[in-house]
This record gives sequence, structure tokens and C-alpha cells, in this order.
Amino acid sequence: MKKTILKLLSILLIGGIGVQTIISCSSSSIPDLPPPDSELSSSSQAMVLCVYSDRCTESPYGTCPGGGVVSDFCPHDFPQNSSSGGTSGTSSSSGNGLPSYEFCIFHADSQCLPGPHTSCPGVNGTLSNTCPYPPYAQTSSSSVGTSSNSSKQSSSSLAGTCPIIPNTSAGITFTDPRDSKKYKYELLPSGRVWMMENLNYSANGTLGWCYGTGTDLGIVGADGPGCADGYGRTYFWSSTNICPEGWEVPSRADWASLTYPNPSPPNDFYIHAGNYNLNASYPPLGWKGRNSAGFYWTSEANNIFVYIWSSVDIQSTASNTDRFSVRCVASATVEPKCNGTGYSLETSFCHEGTIYEHASCGNRWYNSVTQVCDGTTILAKCGEDSYNSATHFCSSCEGVLPLCGGNTYDALAQGCVGTTIVSTKCGGVFYNPATHFCSNGEILLLCDGKPYNPLIEVCNGNSVFPLCGTTPYNPALYKCENGIVTPI
Repeated sequence: MKKTILKLLSILLIGGIGVQTIISCSSSSIPDLPPPDSELSSSSQAMVLCVYSDRCTESPYGTCPGGGVVSDFCPHDFPQNSSSGGTSGTSSSSGNGLPSYEFCIFHADSQCLPGPHTSCPGVNGTLSNTCPYPPYAQTSSSSVGTSSNSSKQSSSSLAGTCPIIPNTSAGITFTDPRDSKKYKYELLPSGRVWMMENLNYSANGTLGWCYGTGTDLGIVGADGPGCADGYGRTYFWSSTNICPEGWEVPSRADWASLTYPNPSPPNDFYIHAGNYNLNASYPPLGWKGRNSAGFYWTSEANNIFVYIWSSVDIQSTASNTDRFSVRCVASATVEPKCNGTGYSLETSFCHEGTIYEHASCGNRWYNSVTQVCDGTTILAKCGEDSYNSATHFCSSCEGVLPLCGGNTYDALAQGCVGTTIVSTKCGGVFYNPATHFCSNGEILLLCDGKPYNPLIEVCNGNSVFPLCGTTPYNPALYKCENGIVTPI
């Protein structure tokens, strides 16, 4: 008879949990389960029994997070061992109307206890259906709301800031002495040195138009974002003799040397800057063609121009009112100067007033002062280290760090959580306040976007439930009397 009553109570309690689970999680996806023991890392330790004040459960780490004690005996009236590793340690709070979860996460210990759990044993545990730590996952703590660089110690002598070292991946550049603007350049297969960017010279605000800026022909020389990133300005043909000393506007033959059967230039040579169109025969009028077409002047009379799509197409004459881009080639007769000394663009480059000989990496030049060649890959320097500027950056106090969502950040005043740059700390660790909160130096997940008091409450699903002593319960179904949970 006693066994029959216990069996009925068990069914009722499990049924209560199931109903509440459906109510709370009907819109949730099926939770990710931990891999079976056979799929766990071969380096992981054997499961040990962890004893807490209210229950026993198993841990794969050889230690017990959240203040648990490793033992061979469970003093509580629960199963001591389980062959599955994912169903052991059933919580004493079962039957309190709360849904169960696959893990309890202990971020302070970087460990997870497999469940199911309706509450976490010990202190500072967080219920979850996924675990960010091995052996159940191979992700870093940055995925749970803490910064990937939080453990590093700053060596910067600057108070409160960690400056970002400028990106040195631009390679060989020429500095226009007229306005100090820099242009990348390379030796192309045609045998001539070309700028790899369009000219962006304004003659003190009196020449050229930036894409999308100055639609009135009377507005000239204004700066704008349309000139950035190598796109440069557009000009009338009559004002195209404006390349800096040591450079010149390419001829029709220069452009033709880039076409078949000669080898093509690198892909980054082709810049589709667009143009400003006033010819109604080629609609639409106004600015058009950005990122789809490029229009370039030649040095030939009669306004001969070049059209670039995926290759070079030499065209006939254009209108005197057309505004096209200008690309410069190294002059065959005039040398540029480096701190007053002439040098050949085909053999040397000027870096901060000093002339250096060109060095090649693969089939491209690189700046041996600011870059290194790794096989055929050009990397930027960061002190004694090097990095790929497409994925990393150089921090003055932390060295090479990954970009955060593609962006650099101050590693002393900020941290990177996932792809978000944050500036909020908890116990010295950066965290994302949009997803987590700080409680007594511990970073915890918000509960449905809101913080709670972990000393007297727990978060289960998207709801906060009170504690009755150390046992959480659903006040809609149960009540707490003298530290004991009973049905209403």
C-alpha cells in the first residue's frame, strides 16, 4: 500500500511539472541535449558524485562547482548514480510546479552540472538547456556575456585608456606633399607603377566633387564621405592635369596595356566610383554607378575616357560637363621626392622621410617597415607580433586582439562580448548589461530581460520564482509554510 501511494504521488508530481512546462515553454524550441558519454572528450574526467545541502548530482569535472563536496555516499533520499549522465541528481524541488532544464551553469567555475534541474544546487548557478563549457560545448566564456579579454592585465602607462595602434596594413603608399593624403600603389603586370586608389586632391577646396555631394555644378571642392575608401573625386577633363609630382594621368595606351592579352591587374585595382551624369541619352541623370561602374579620364585630347566594369573598355569622346575619376601612373621622366631626395617608384618607397627598397611577398610589394611577409600573405606589425587586419587589431596595452564585430575598441576601458563592445564591469569582468546583470560580484543572466535577487529568488524559463528556504516554488500552485513547500 505504501509503495502504491508513493507511486501515485510521483505520477502527480511529474504531471504537475509537465503541465507547467507546457504553459511556460510552449513556444520554445526543443532543447539541445548534451552528447552521450561516448562523445565526450577523451580528456574529460570520470563523473564524480557531488553532495549539496539539498541534493546529490554528478559532475564530469572531478570537482563540484557552486560549493558542492565530492563524496562516495549521498545522504539525501535520491539516486546516487546514473549510467546516462544526463538524468542523475533529480532535484528535491521536483513537484513544485517548475519546469526542468538540462544544465546548471556555474560561470565562476566554468563548469556545468547535467540535469534535469528545476533549480541549481549550491550558489551562483544558472539554469539553462545548453552548456557553454567543455565537455558539453567547446565555446569560450564570451558567449555567456563576459568579455573575451577580461582576464588580461593592462601594461599601459596611460590612465583609463588603451590607444589603438593605427592599422599598418595599407602597404606601400605615396604621400601627396600638397595635402598629405596617402595613396597605395603597385607595379602592375603591364610594367608600370599605378596608384591603386583614385585621386582625391581638392586644391584647397577648389577642385573635384565627392560622390553624392554638390549636385549643383557651381558647388565644387566640398569634402564628403563619397570620396573616402579609395573612391576619390570626380573632375572635368579640363582639370585633370593634377597628379602629384612624379605621377601623371595615364594615356590611352597605358589603359590599353591593362587589357587582354596582357595579364589583368589585381582585383582591388578596379574601383567602381560612379560618376555624375548630365547626358539624358544615358539615364538616370545625376550621381550613378557607384559600386557598379567606373569612368576614368585619359591624358588624350578630345576628352577620351575609359569605362571600367569587370575589365577596361576604352571609349570615345565625352562631354565637357562629364565628371569622371582620375587614376595616376608613375611618371617616366619626373621622380617624386622623399625628404627632398628623388627616388624611383619602381625600385623604392618613401616611409616617414626615409627611402627603402621594395620587398615582394608573393607577387605584391609590401612595406618592410610596418609589415611582414608570411609565405605569400602580408601581415601588419604589432610590436614583435603580426596580425591580419581583416580579423584583428593592435592594442597598445594588450597587443594583438580580435576585432569585435569587425570593430576595434579600447581594451582597457572596454571589452568584447560576442560581437558587442561593452564598458560595464562586474567584479573586474566586462559583461553585456543587455543580457546579464551583476549580483554580489557574480554575472547572471537576466530573467526575461530583468534582474532579480538570487538570494531569495530563482529564474526558471522566463519567470522569477521565490525561494522557500533553499527550495524554489511556483506560488500559483504551491505555498511556503515554515520553510516547507506544500500544494495550495
